[in-house]
Amino acid sequence: MAPASTAGRVSQGEFMLTILAGVAQLERATTRERQAEGIAIAKAQGRYDRGPKLAPAQVAEARQRVASGIPKARVARDLGVARQTLHAALSGTGRYTELTQAGAE
Repeated sequence: MAPASTAGRVSQGEFMLTILAGVAQLERATTRERQAEGIAIAKAQGRYDRGPKLAPAQVAEARQRVASGIPKARVARDLGVARQTLHAALSGTGRYTELTQAGAE
């Protein structure tokens, strides 16, 4: 236990740290709100979302290679994308939903 002469200082120090932590939490929450607003504005203007990494011709080529027995991991590596990206492209999910729908029409 702290001596009587420093007990008040310890309490004041803990109080100051609590106040600073509260201010830091408030600032972080404010920053996140501003960031979310900025992202929403950018999305509305069409500037935030990236397009698919693979072009429709690359997806078609990948389908042929996978159908011929080449492992998906190798096809993804050759195309310079992650396996998850290749799987999304082949199944028509995520960013590749529009490509699948456009190809079906």
